[in-house]
Amino acid sequence: GRVQEVQRLGAALAEHLQLAPEERRVLAGAAALYDVGLAGLPPSLLERWLQDPATLSEPERALVEQHPALGEQMTHFSPPFDAIGPVIRAHHERFDGSGYPGRLAGERIPWLARLLAVAVGYAHSPLPETQRLEAIQQASGTAFDPTAVRALAEALATLAASKPTS
Repeated sequence: GRVQEVQRLGAALAEHLQLAPEERRVLAGAAALYDVGLAGLPPSLLERWLQDPATLSEPERALVEQHPALGEQMTHFSPPFDAIGPVIRAHHERFDGSGYPGRLAGERIPWLARLLAVAVGYAHSPLPETQRLEAIQQASGTAFDPTAVRALAEALATLAASKPTS
């Protein structure tokens, strides 16, 4: 269900920001494939990382942190996917430069990857849905691009307003 939530949020962000058709296509593709690189990890390592990342050794953590780069490589099999790869690669970068795999910061992170990062952060949050946006907002400027955070908040408000009432 998380991939579908990331896709829904990516579409809402694209609509709210009125992204160009090509940007919408790239963001939609990246939202569908953002963690495809995890398929290249040993299943036992992936399971441990998902259950308790603190149990990983430094070499294991370094391997996990390469999954976005592996995901980028996996998308180069067909020209329509080439633009998706860099977005996948950068979705774990942090606005303050402490992310991975490239330790990119701020504007060096592709814009669509910054949008994907807030969608993934929201969808993967273990917090109740009512607290997720606040957590994302608290990480604005460190983990997440402040402009992308504002766009997510506005897109979520639009989604909430368009929900049918029961």
